[in-house]
Amino acid sequence: MPIEYAKNDEMEKAVIDLISDTAYEEFNAIRDYELGFQIAAKVKTNADGEQEPTTGEPVVVRRIGPADAVFLNGHFKIYICDLRWRESSRDHQKAMLHQALMRILIENTDSGIKIKMRKPDVVTFQQTIVRFGAWEDQLIQLRNNLVSAQKKAKATLVNSA
Repeated sequence: MPIEYAKNDEMEKAVIDLISDTAYEEFNAIRDYELGFQIAAKVKTNADGEQEPTTGEPVVVRRIGPADAVFLNGHFKIYICDLRWRESSRDHQKAMLHQALMRILIENTDSGIKIKMRKPDVVTFQQTIVRFGAWEDQLIQLRNNLVSAQKKAKATLVNSA
């Protein structure tokens, strides 16, 4: 199944708008250090030439390494599954971007600034959940597990009293 990459002005504008929105305090460091991004739509087609969704996360963030830096400006590449993007509401598009951008970690150290990628965890995604609710299957499952755990904890308290 061939995968092609293409510039997409709508996606680029959505990323820039999200990062630029000062209501998203979690992106202050990205704004403060003026990190640069290269954004592309990721288009996957099947043997019949029909578009299909890519596997994995709908939005992928990758560091621009030294070899890529010869050809690309910026700090990160962002690949967005074209089909999943087009099939999503504006809120889901923002949530997909937010989730991916939350992977970027900027640390101030004695030797200067370190830009890293971090793995997602519940704490990392609390801001996404607060802003967008349980917008994908994994978050719905997490919510259901938390509700179940809360009920079990209450039952344990009642039984021990």
